Amino acid sequence: MNWDLTRYANMNRTTDFLGTTDNQPLSFNARPTRTPGRGVILRMSLMCSFVLIVGIATVLAQAEKAHKRYATIDYPNANNTQLTAISASGDIVGLYVSSDGAQHGLLYSKGKFTSIDYPGAATTVVTSINARGDMVGVYVDTNNNLYSFLLSKGKFTSFTYPGSTFSAAWGISPSGDIVGPYTTGGPLHGYILSKGKFSQVPDYPGASDTVATMMSGDVIIGGAGNLNNDQTNHGFMLKHGVFSLIDFPGSPWVFISGLNPEGEIVGGHGDATGVEHGFLYSRGDYIAIDFPEWTSSYANGIDPQGDIVGRYTDAQGTYHGYFLPHQYRPKK
Repeated sequence: MNWDLTRYANMNRTTDFLGTTDNQPLSFNARPTRTPGRGVILRMSLMCSFVLIVGIATVLAQAEKAHKRYATIDYPNANNTQLTAISASGDIVGLYVSSDGAQHGLLYSKGKFTSIDYPGAATTVVTSINARGDMVGVYVDTNNNLYSFLLSKGKFTSFTYPGSTFSAAWGISPSGDIVGPYTTGGPLHGYILSKGKFSQVPDYPGASDTVATMMSGDVIIGGAGNLNNDQTNHGFMLKHGVFSLIDFPGSPWVFISGLNPEGEIVGGHGDATGVEHGFLYSRGDYIAIDFPEWTSSYANGIDPQGDIVGRYTDAQGTYHGYFLPHQYRPKK
């Protein structure tokens, strides 16, 4: 699913799916492309979802049966399933598309799954969760307007970045700080919402667009678009006020969205043919998260133990959620 963020300038509504007003599946990983004379097109493929009726122990057992690799996690009878984040307590969030084409957010906790729908919304996506159980995401109302939300202690709170034509809640830190992208009609910027107050993430030097995707402690990760007019996207880490690039070697584009307190980062990168692949960045090493039966993939979230969740595409083009236990992660 593509979001052309330049469409939101001078528009009252905040969603335009693939140039139409159809209620099509929302997505949120992200790789940007460029169109001559236009701004960055961030393909925010907010992929998420899942369906496990038994718990993490069962997921581990499934991984063992799969020759100590990953476990596929698909919501029953769903058209596709995608996972976006996993918390320190093992809760998983994401989205699924039901058989009627409707899209819902999802929480899996303590062996039970719960559909998460913002009241009255046509579409809901849960993008992140922390150990306290606070969840953030986005929803689209019946008038096709997009908003962000926080779900904490059973209460929904809707918000947008003040004065923006587009904003989205992408990540929530262990302490409850929320980060995401926004625009007022021009370049993209990152924001932090902390204790009810908004502040802007510093723009990456030389980039046309800056997007914040996750935060943990004093570390923020995100994407830098069109760096020095190179017409592509890079991952970045901002730590102690210092930027560093997170770019998978030899890849034409990179986007990152998962960060744990240990500083491990997950995301996706493109190959020379345009196919997307997941990867892990750990202690200075780039490690591919790919398996032969996957035609494409993206690593969305990582918990403090190093367990990874994301989505992959099969040969029929269907999205599936996956859980990759830390002990079965590929080695460099």
